[in-house]
Amino acid sequence: MQARTGRAQEKTPARRRINGGRAIRWGIWRGIRSGAALGLLVWASGAEAQRVGEPPEPGRVYTGEGRWIGGLPDLAARLAETRFVAIGETHDNPDHHRIQAALTASLKPEVLAFEMFPEESEEALNDLRAFGVSRARLAEALDWENRGWGDWDFYAQILEAAPWAGVTGGGLPRDVLRRVSAEGLSAAPGDLVARYGLEAPLAPEAEAALLGILNESHCGHLPAARVGGMMAVQRLWDASFAEAWARGAGEEGRGVLIAGAAHVRSDWAAPALMRRAHPEARVAAVGLFGHRPEAQTLADYDLAPYDFIVITEADPERPDPCAGLRAAAEARARAEAGAPEEPEAGETGAP
Repeated sequence: MQARTGRAQEKTPARRRINGGRAIRWGIWRGIRSGAALGLLVWASGAEAQRVGEPPEPGRVYTGEGRWIGGLPDLAARLAETRFVAIGETHDNPDHHRIQAALTASLKPEVLAFEMFPEESEEALNDLRAFGVSRARLAEALDWENRGWGDWDFYAQILEAAPWAGVTGGGLPRDVLRRVSAEGLSAAPGDLVARYGLEAPLAPEAEAALLGILNESHCGHLPAARVGGMMAVQRLWDASFAEAWARGAGEEGRGVLIAGAAHVRSDWAAPALMRRAHPEARVAAVGLFGHRPEAQTLADYDLAPYDFIVITEADPERPDPCAGLRAAAEARARAEAGAPEEPEAGETGAP
């Protein structure tokens, strides 16, 4: 078996606290976990009536190749021997978080990693969980209201689905992200770059896919000068999430990663990096996707590669995030079309 990384082997205070808190919680919760997992999964078992050729409906689960396998209980059974499971979400879909909680309870992980939590919060968070504090107290410890991740209850229910688990965070410090955005991966932590092979460029098709994601997230107006830096940040995030996913799991422990769907795709995101760093371990990427009534087949969703795909309740209606940017771009274009010549140096002009 491949030796663990230096960071995973270190008996740091934070790791001792993760493992110590887990031991306390294990003693409290050992007798109730199986029942909790069963109760959380029962609600989604109606998908078993699926017939071949029927359009995808909420609760139905498919392999990455598009083969229907049943509902959430069937997915949980297939994941039973998988050591590292990533469950990718759309952040504001409540159904995604219910499913993440259900699968987490069923999988019984030793480590529960979150994209949304910073690494520096781990020690305090695990100490508080060991004492069974309220949701509100955990949110306060994470400064949740100022982190921009929406409804805290979405994520609190996932924590409560595995109260025995050590919690780790993949969030990176802002100063690191700024340096990598400006300077590229040469400014990233060297251990992460080496462990996850970030020095090697992405394959052309992977690079094109990542560029498409970034451009879409910027409403088609991603400045060319920022492309390289933003791609470097995205890859570093994936490595940090993989690191958190494995941290504290030891040689045989199970880890669950909660992250956005783009970070959970199986071809070049966190699961692919985990497979590189831990080739002896079984890794699975589960993508959750809101139901689209117009879709007649899974192919109509045009999904990225995942090991398993779950169709959920539809994403909530939300304002068009690009409407303001489009309006500003159109106004700028109209102004430029009829604008006078640029003022000479020293003259004043509109910003």
